[in-house]
Amino acid sequence: LDGASYLRIWWSVLLPNCRPVLATVGVLGFIGHWEDFNGPLIYLNSPEKYTVSLGLRMFQDSYGSDTQLVMAASLIHILPTIVL
Repeated sequence: LDGASYLRIWWSVLLPNCRPVLATVGVLGFIGHWEDFNGPLIYLNSPEKYTVSLGLRMFQDSYGSDTQLVMAASLIHILPTIVL
């Protein structure tokens, strides 16, 4: 790294070594925000703006006795996490 600036050293040496860490933080951050229930429950007022977790809970309250529909909705809820 003869004569390389600090930015070039960071870009060529440090960033490639940090990519697995950044990918892990991104995936775990996505999963944590996707599964968040209490935050949106507190801050959102209208059902049109509810997240998927809150919508699943409302669906479960409506169709709780029909297990097949609740399991299908749960699969749709967890599908983006499985794909990621």
